[in-house]
Amino acid sequence: MDSARFSTPTFPSPTFPSPTCPSLTCPAIAAGAALGLVLLAALLQPPPLFVALILAAAVPPALDAARQGLRLRQALRAGTRALARLTQAAVRAERAIADAQAENAAKSRFLAEMSHELRTPLNAVIGFSEMMADEVLGAHAVATYGDYARDIHSSGRHLLALADDILDVARIETGHRTLLETAVGLDALAADCAHMMRLSAHGKAMRLAVVASPAAPRLWADERALRQITLNLLANAVKFTPAGGTVCLHVGTSET
Repeated sequence: MDSARFSTPTFPSPTFPSPTCPSLTCPAIAAGAALGLVLLAALLQPPPLFVALILAAAVPPALDAARQGLRLRQALRAGTRALARLTQAAVRAERAIADAQAENAAKSRFLAEMSHELRTPLNAVIGFSEMMADEVLGAHAVATYGDYARDIHSSGRHLLALADDILDVARIETGHRTLLETAVGLDALAADCAHMMRLSAHGKAMRLAVVASPAAPRLWADERALRQITLNLLANAVKFTPAGGTVCLHVGTSET
């Protein structure tokens, strides 16, 4: 065995092989992008076969690592752009939420102020119509005027209740609205609502009737809300029924 062949070799400058050293230089390109240069140099003189084999085996992993590095850098750039877009969307969403909250606060203030403004004239209407209905200043020359005064009084009280409902809108949005539940007689409520709508029906030459069952139950409900529902139903019935027709409100129970 030639021991001199396996003696410690003397390497040239570590920065670049000598001009007489066999070397191979090729560009490293991955995904169409130039990553650098691959330099294969044999520092042993003459280069043993196993060194060449080691160098040849090292090239594919190096290129694969370069490709992976490029893919990682591309993924990082894409992730950075996506994060920037998400950050901008979050900022826009926060601004939209702040604007919506400001608009809701302004709406609640407006509804509260409008409700208080309605109360003053409505209380005057209710008070004077009650005096007229009770004939405080003297008897009416025409008895029908008393009925009209009672209608004005009843309608005024209902409008006052609607003004309270306007305030309840803000309470509903904040979760503070509570139902004022009491025992409500459906027959009396239906008759009162029909009485309030009779002028509208009379204007279309319509007949407005209430048919209440003797066994009509009393409900445990918010009377103001139930009254508004009944008035809405009657108003739509009068509006969409042809002139000269009949609107009949039935009050009772149903097996279904």
